[in-house]
Amino acid sequence: MDNFEEEYNRIKGLTNTNEIKNELKKKSLDFREEYRKKCRRTRNQKYASKMTEEDKKIKNEKRKEKRKANKENNPVEPEVRAITRITTPMNIETIDTTVKREYKYSKKMRELSENTLKTYGNVVKAIYKKYHNKPLSEEAEISKYLRWEKHNATKLYKENEYIIKNIKDIAENSASSLNSLYCLFSRFNTKRLKLFREVIYPYMIEYNLHYEEHRNDLEINQEEVAKISFEKADVLAIAETIENISYKVLYMLVFMIPVRRLSDYRLTIIANNEEETKDERSNWYWNNKIYINTTKNKQKIILDIPEEITKIINEIIIPARRASNDYLIYLIGNYSQPYLSEAFSNLTKKIYGSAFTATDIRKIYCTRNLEKAGGVGNINEVLSNQNLCGHSLAEHINYALPNTSSS
Repeated sequence: MDNFEEEYNRIKGLTNTNEIKNELKKKSLDFREEYRKKCRRTRNQKYASKMTEEDKKIKNEKRKEKRKANKENNPVEPEVRAITRITTPMNIETIDTTVKREYKYSKKMRELSENTLKTYGNVVKAIYKKYHNKPLSEEAEISKYLRWEKHNATKLYKENEYIIKNIKDIAENSASSLNSLYCLFSRFNTKRLKLFREVIYPYMIEYNLHYEEHRNDLEINQEEVAKISFEKADVLAIAETIENISYKVLYMLVFMIPVRRLSDYRLTIIANNEEETKDERSNWYWNNKIYINTTKNKQKIILDIPEEITKIINEIIIPARRASNDYLIYLIGNYSQPYLSEAFSNLTKKIYGSAFTATDIRKIYCTRNLEKAGGVGNINEVLSNQNLCGHSLAEHINYALPNTSSS
């Protein structure tokens, strides 16, 4: 977000509540989310500044006692998982740190999507907080860089040198962050800043190889997996029991068409006209179709949406939207990917008695889709479904559950 601080201060300085609301409506979803977070943070800091050290100590003790009492009075039952990943640790000590990178990211920061920049920012913030026990400042040089603002390379190196010093620990305990860290830091070309990419690269490559090797190390509860049905009648029957309209639509989108990533729908905006669908920076809903432009594999596709879903979107969601160009599933609340993933898991737990992630559902769908392969007609259907999932055939096969059957 370019000049976030400046815009935040301008809007916050408005005295009329309605003016503030109208200004926020003009802003992107991510800006509104960051605005709310900063308001909350500022309010909490103001409240905390008035407390004495003794008050803080008393408050923390009360919180601990409350958590302990809740734990004792409400023991957590072991959660039944349909699909559990078996964690196989990566051997950090055997990684060849002399490996040199074979490719680089040439795209300039200004060419990256807002969502990509946000992902990089979230990863850097999480890693920074872990090693400094405090939030990353908006005035930090890497924060400026993510906002396309002028930054000081010397300060940026010093502020982030902890990544180089702690790379083994990061690879061991926060390995999933390596790709984003590399994508971000590999764009620097000054002699000193190049050290980041040289240090991160071997660990990132090893993590990716390790992930591919162990991605199907799964413990599968066949009884729970058997509860999942993609049959239209079954899906509609379950959808009838879901009260929240956005949850209902999300559930139907996942189960009634070849299963895509949740983020594809999270990023879908309701278009006002067909011309808007040509803006490839966003995904769009228009005229009973979803135009997928922003997705993980970069493959654009137009999805025909079943009439049972479009009826709800056209007759309930669109008339109820808060503003022009609102998001398709805005009624769920928070727009972040982690929140949506958790919300989806909670929804499936309520329906099936055990939680399924969106990835679990994709794996089950891919497995059953591949089981259809037999005659030429079936193979064509399998390939069509694989494409609608946003997969290559190899990716589709990789997603399939090992040694399982829907029978």
